Amino acid sequence: MKRVGLLILMLALAALGQNLWGPAAAATTGTALTSSQSYGPYTCMRGYVWREAFPNDFVCVLPDWRMVTAAENKARVANRFPTYPHPDKCRPGFVWRQAGLADYVCVSPASRNFNQAYNRSAVNKYNYPPGLPARGAYNYDDYGISEKIVGGSNFTPNGKVSLSVYYEGVYAGDGRYLPRYGETLWHSWNANSQGKLGEAWSPTKACLNPLKVHLILLDERTGKVSNAGPTKLCSSL
Repeated sequence: MKRVGLLILMLALAALGQNLWGPAAAATTGTALTSSQSYGPYTCMRGYVWREAFPNDFVCVLPDWRMVTAAENKARVANRFPTYPHPDKCRPGFVWRQAGLADYVCVSPASRNFNQAYNRSAVNKYNYPPGLPARGAYNYDDYGISEKIVGGSNFTPNGKVSLSVYYEGVYAGDGRYLPRYGETLWHSWNANSQGKLGEAWSPTKACLNPLKVHLILLDERTGKVSNAGPTKLCSSL
């Protein structure tokens, strides 16, 4: 069983390495445009499924990795010391998975690293990121300082939050909704100790043909994605 689990892990790691920052696959549903959301706003790209490490875990992973995650959940009791003062202390060779802030399932260190990598790339695995819910995120133009402000709440306290910009109407040949800079992040900051973020990130400029864009924030610690809403940018930015 250990060899089978290791093989699945190696295959999944190889697949993630090919897709972590590279071009995404077509829509999950196989429809013409990625705005199709057959499974709601958290619909995954084709070839990916929800990890489901715990309730409401909508991080998209490869099917083999969801199977690994389910097996880890079933082995939760076997991989910890039940009599230790902390009920979730892991046996030697195991660590907390930490796919979420309260995820204390004991897994191998490689599994924890892999789940954290999935969390950091979560926004790139959704079928249509501009269709994701706000979850408290926002943006507005502060004309007093001539800056665009982006922010939100419910992020990991002191955790890294990254911003991706999706341009409306820009599609790849296979129908995907494509970020202007591929999978490159635009900016990143750290939330404060209360899990809140409010940052000036781009000059507010006037131009003849502004582009409508969608601002997407990713909590890299948990993989939770928030839609800060649409705005307009000059094409020169």
